[in-house]
Amino acid sequence: MPAIILNNLPFPESDLSDEMPNLALGRFMTIWGQIEIVCNFLFRRITDLEPEVSTIVFDNVGTKEQIEMLVSLCDFLPRPEQKDRIKTLLERTREFGIKRNKIVHASWGLLNGEPARFWSGMTSAHFDQIRRETQKGKSLLQKFVLSASTLESLTAEMVSLRQELEAALGTVEIPEGPRSRRFQESEAKFREAMERSLAMRDAITWKDIPL
Repeated sequence: MPAIILNNLPFPESDLSDEMPNLALGRFMTIWGQIEIVCNFLFRRITDLEPEVSTIVFDNVGTKEQIEMLVSLCDFLPRPEQKDRIKTLLERTREFGIKRNKIVHASWGLLNGEPARFWSGMTSAHFDQIRRETQKGKSLLQKFVLSASTLESLTAEMVSLRQELEAALGTVEIPEGPRSRRFQESEAKFREAMERSLAMRDAITWKDIPL
């Protein structure tokens, strides 16, 4: 049975004074913030928006919506292999985003003697399953309880993800941007419609019009 201690009122001084778990948490949050910045740059690049405009749009929706927008915007990318690569990276980002939400909305405690973050949404039923070490309990433990060493491992994975996202950002190829491309397509369709209209007008003679 896993040994679980969940810190509660009165909170122990170690919640703030213990450097190791707080450094692990701080590093995790730092790398997540860096990933968010790279995603902002991807959004700006793919949408061809002004930096100020893209930041207003991107920063005023939730993380889940940000990733969903980016995944959809990847369809504008001209090369299929590039689209697939960035979508795969964004799926990994989505998974880390879910973990990040659990970690932020969590409290410190101990799991088998090691500092760990316990998601605030855990119920007594969850704890009962974990203590009885059922199959569901083992899954809940991995999903909702993250030790300081696990945070360090996740941080290392996220550093790799950030580097891959940065590399992908540098390869995004939209020479004229979606806005200008759609404008040109719209203009081309308008010209075609006008040319057809003029051709039809020129083809009509007075004798074709009934009096």
